[in-house]
Amino acid sequence: MSVIQTQADFCHVNKHADVCHLNTQADVCHLNTQADVCHLNTQADVCHVNKHADVNTKADVCHLNTQAYVCHLNTEVDVCHLNTHTDVCHPNTQANFCHLNTQADVCQLNTEVDVCHLNTHADVNTKADVCHPNIQADFCHLNTQADVCQLNTEVDVCHLNTQV
Repeated sequence: MSVIQTQADFCHVNKHADVCHLNTQADVCHLNTQADVCHLNTQADVCHVNKHADVNTKADVCHLNTQAYVCHLNTEVDVCHLNTHTDVCHPNTQANFCHLNTQADVCQLNTEVDVCHLNTHADVNTKADVCHPNIQADFCHLNTQADVCQLNTEVDVCHLNTQV
């Protein structure tokens, strides 16, 4: 399945019926893992990470309900980083986007032309999983174990879309 995307594109990763949408500019990022939902919106951002049960309030509130629970309030131009387990959250500038890292992954700040990295399994430029910075027209890399922008699990599908 191939999808032609532009700046409003998104990357779908379906992992056990979960869906991840990553959109640039006024974007929305949904990271769903086993009935969990993460929404990352730029400008008056709202970030939800629902690992079991989460509630978001107001414009910029980040709820991270995991073992190491962390809740960050974001300013109007910030986008939140939601990391599960060993979590690190960085504020982003207006043109930056989000890193959603699970387990031991570290969230990095994106530059103006960067989009987002979605890494699972403690992947931060390791041997197995490589995290690539993306330019404005590029989108996300979803890496699991030895995969680069490709999820080779049961019903997973990864789209890496560039400006066409």
